Amino acid sequence: MKRVMLQIYVNDAASAIKLYEKAFDAKLMEIHHTPEGKVYHSELDVDGQVLAVADRDSSDGESDITGNIMQFCLHFEKGNEAFVQRAYDALCENGTVRVPLGSCDYSSCMTDIVDCFGVRWCIFTA
Repeated sequence: MKRVMLQIYVNDAASAIKLYEKAFDAKLMEIHHTPEGKVYHSELDVDGQVLAVADRDSSDGESDITGNIMQFCLHFEKGNEAFVQRAYDALCENGTVRVPLGSCDYSSCMTDIVDCFGVRWCIFTA
């Protein structure tokens, strides 16, 4: 296997890319657009991992992307609390906090958020 990517399909991928750049200090590695200007593929580097973001294809009123039963969990080493705090602050904007940033049984710094694009994130340190 060459790699594993996290793939997100959203409405307004360009805005989602900006949010994830801010939240995760992500670097845009590549982006490809349709002739109509929609993002059909992009890749961001999130701490060495690939987060791919694209616009949902709903030109016919239906999307071939189904379900929203996933959560992306980003587990960082101890000492990365500032990174988790920055992600929390950015993803909270117009999102829904399921678990406020704080400590839990397995982490001194953890949160569970659904961002404004409907993507659920669990972000925590060791």
